[in-house]
Amino acid sequence: MKVASLPENESARLSALASYQLMDSEQEQEYDDLAMLAAEICQTPVALITLIGEQRQWFKSRYGTELTENHRDYTFCSHAIIDDQEIMIVSDATEDSRFLITRW
Repeated sequence: MKVASLPENESARLSALASYQLMDSEQEQEYDDLAMLAAEICQTPVALITLIGEQRQWFKSRYGTELTENHRDYTFCSHAIIDDQEIMIVSDATEDSRFLITRW
């Protein structure tokens, strides 16, 4: 799996994230409702509302998993935030070079 480079606006992005004071905040029903709705609309077993901090991806809300965070290096979102002008679409992660796992 390739580790994503940092976005050009990383410092400003982290400052904006800190200003919202959402990282590690309490669970909120409104966010949970959005995650559940996203899962239903997309017909997926898992939906997440995530925030990308300096070292980790934290799940503000999660549906279909008990995980609460992941190391930033191993996330789709770390690749998605590199370019704020393009929507990142991954049709098949097993075929996308960014997410291939090299076995030793």
